[in-house]
Amino acid sequence: MLKKITMLTLLIVAIAVSAFAAGSYNNPAELVASITNRSVDSVIEERRDGKPFCVIANEAGKLDEYKSGMLEMRKEQLDRRVADGTMTQERADYLLDRMENNLANCDGSGYNCGNAYGCGGWGDGYGPGHGRGWHHGGHGCRW
Repeated sequence: MLKKITMLTLLIVAIAVSAFAAGSYNNPAELVASITNRSVDSVIEERRDGKPFCVIANEAGKLDEYKSGMLEMRKEQLDRRVADGTMTQERADYLLDRMENNLANCDGSGYNCGNAYGCGGWGDGYGPGHGRGWHHGGHGCRW
């Protein structure tokens, strides 16, 4: 009986950890790798070759999962920014609305998803730029 309880407990913990991990991505590369059952490195390499993340996901038949995952990931990021006081709720709502519109038009071709100008991202170029000169008004998506 103790063995059964232990096995059941381990199963429940494994399912809970998997469910948590499935919704916690740091970036689009992690999301696409997870939903397509690929390594992050292979997804990044394909992206470096010029293929947008939405196209990679679409080719794997996972466009809907990509779109919902991007929305969830960005909502979490916006919520953190609002909570830590680096963004107003009004600004977060505005960006979320733009992202939802971008994703609604995403057809997985790489054009309507945006290659670097609205691929589910904020869409208006605000961000640190990471030394690439994109701080304000540059690319709408780092990926």
